[in-house]
Amino acid sequence: MKIRRRMRETARTLGRRLFPAWAAERAVRYERTVRRSRGVPEVARQVSERLGSAVLGGPFEGMLLFPGFEERIASPVLKLLGSYEQQLHRPIEVAIETQPKRIANVGSADGYYATGLALRLPGAIVHAYDLASTAREMTRETARINGVAERMLVHGRCRHVRADFDLVVCDIEGAEGDLLHAEALSSTMVIVETHDHAVPGITDVLISRFAHTHDVDVLGSIETDDTALLAWLSQKDQEIAVDEMRAGAEQRWLVMRPRSQRDGQRVA
Repeated sequence: MKIRRRMRETARTLGRRLFPAWAAERAVRYERTVRRSRGVPEVARQVSERLGSAVLGGPFEGMLLFPGFEERIASPVLKLLGSYEQQLHRPIEVAIETQPKRIANVGSADGYYATGLALRLPGAIVHAYDLASTAREMTRETARINGVAERMLVHGRCRHVRADFDLVVCDIEGAEGDLLHAEALSSTMVIVETHDHAVPGITDVLISRFAHTHDVDVLGSIETDDTALLAWLSQKDQEIAVDEMRAGAEQRWLVMRPRSQRDGQRVA
């Protein structure tokens, strides 16, 4: 069993490296199939029929989710409630306080972070990158219905992160080590999910890489309590609603703030 699992993971890693766009698109469609098999869209539709389609809390409160989001996006209920990846709420607010003008969201998925940041920062231009064409379509749709499409530039593969970005939010399933380098980002705040299950040791590699230019905080997952808003659901449906479906993989994020931004100031 362990050998077969290791072989499958090796095959997926090889596929991502040789055919990244194909692998990304396949992953999006596979995840939708898994969500359907677990009943996620049905539960999400119950919640949206009762609570609407505007995000109810968190840093992106008020952001609209596009029609059909219940079927199409990951963690639809948590995103609607505004409690998705709650450990990032404070870092996102800290980033917003610095008023970044050029933002990169690498691995934009359905556009939740890219559009949310564009809404909170009306003076910013957001570059959203995703290998999967389905994800790019969702990002454009989320930006359009929220009125920020003119400030959202949607791209495919991100081959390098430009030094003139003020903020980078990155979730690219193990490729973060190939893309993020302290030399290019010495004055950029970086929020990145690390994937040690895909690339063993990548968290420590990035911490070491950025240690000389950034203050680095390591964040793990936290328990969310949405019982008040979901108390009318059955216990089983509540569990479905709040499950981020990470298959037991440990979730860790690095919040890396350049030392030039200490005390809220960027050194010219």
